[in-house]
Amino acid sequence: MKYLTFLVASLLLLFACNPEASFPASGPIEPEEPKPPLLEVAWATRMNHEGPVVNLNNGVLYDEWFIYSDGAKLMAFNKDTGDKDWEYEPKELQLPKIQKSALSGNVYLARAGDYVIAIDLDSRTLKWADNIREMDMRLRELTLAANGKLYVTADYRFATSDHQPHLFEFDPETGARRTVYVAPRPDSIGQKSISPPAIWQDEQGDEYAIFNYRPNAQEPPGDVMQYLMAVNLRTQEELWSTKVNDGFASNGLHPPVLYKDELAITGGDWSMYGFDLRTGEQRWRYAFDHPWAIWKNTNHLIHNNRLYVNNGQHDVACLNPKTGAVCWHNREGGANCTDNMVYYEPENWLVFTSWGYGSVMVLDAVNGGVLHRERAYAGSAYNNDVVYDPERDMFFTSTYEHAIGFRVNRE
Repeated sequence: MKYLTFLVASLLLLFACNPEASFPASGPIEPEEPKPPLLEVAWATRMNHEGPVVNLNNGVLYDEWFIYSDGAKLMAFNKDTGDKDWEYEPKELQLPKIQKSALSGNVYLARAGDYVIAIDLDSRTLKWADNIREMDMRLRELTLAANGKLYVTADYRFATSDHQPHLFEFDPETGARRTVYVAPRPDSIGQKSISPPAIWQDEQGDEYAIFNYRPNAQEPPGDVMQYLMAVNLRTQEELWSTKVNDGFASNGLHPPVLYKDELAITGGDWSMYGFDLRTGEQRWRYAFDHPWAIWKNTNHLIHNNRLYVNNGQHDVACLNPKTGAVCWHNREGGANCTDNMVYYEPENWLVFTSWGYGSVMVLDAVNGGVLHRERAYAGSAYNNDVVYDPERDMFFTSTYEHAIGFRVNRE
């Protein structure tokens, strides 16, 4: 009884010394204002009311519009309102679906079947077209390089004894085409293939195409070798060729990425590799724990001396591009990301589409944490690249049914 009396007296003394910690405030407690969602859809416009637009070609931003393709038709959505301001289709060619695109100034460059085309977006007219099929070629990939030229890979007489991969350079303004590299014909090793190139300029002003090369591309995946090559665009001579790996060749759909004036970086097998730009010597390798070729859908991004990579599964990782050392590795960062990740400077975020999740992802670029995962809009999955307009501080992308404009809410 004495103990109980002492305990009650002690508690009363404590309450008297610190009453705010003991009693609730008088009156009703005001609920906290709910935070707005991190991703806020500003507008969503149905692209085709007849059905979904099944197209993995990425949209581009030009002037006041987010431009996306439906078949061979371009649709221009007003960035501010989402209204479809205009459509254009070069019907004189009866083109198949546009599958890849890039933008050079006001010129929309695209692959449509075996055509390479250029559309003037100001006049909305066909600027030029080149039918690769007329040369018995099968068109593969295209990329707009840092030197302003369009580079296209194509196969001459694919899967025959005469099969030879070609690398063409196009002038975006005129359509003038020249051949800058021709791979050997099939031999005892097998058929050859090349990736799109990155372009590097040396101290003398010579430009080099840096690309992945597979000497036996049609073998089973575990046997396909991978090389990295540097070819002088002026002389068409090989500067160097270095083996990346002896099996599980990868990174065939995108160019390598260049780190400053020092390294060419590519993915191969389950690893990332850094090679000296002048000699081709391997400087580093970082091996992930996935035992097969996986560097396919997403090209690598270098920003602020950091290298961001997605391996086609659920992983997104950040490496030091100079040494290959891992900064962070998020195993659930985004499944099968689309071609390009956007680095959002105001908050140091990565914003991109995960095709595997059908979601727009927002990751902390500093530590890799998932900040937001926006799932399908109105039941339709996100499926294409995110592009960013810094003037409006807005992002644009698409689902299979909608063109989407969205913002991110910053604290």
